[in-house]
Amino acid sequence: MYYHVAHDAMMDGLSIVDPGHNVEKIMKQAVKERITTFIEAKKYDTEVVVSKVHTDPFQFV
Repeated sequence: MYYHVAHDAMMDGLSIVDPGHNVEKIMKQAVKERITTFIEAKKYDTEVVVSKVHTDPFQFV
């Protein structure tokens, strides 16, 4: 999100969510469930696997 874009949105009364990097970690299970539901409805023989790889470059101490 760039400053001027955010400022323009603010002036127009719009709210913006900019979650940043590594937000996918909170989404992985829900996305897996949605894809699995779709796959099962189509009767595909496919398994959805959620990665356990930790890719967050920051460590909080």
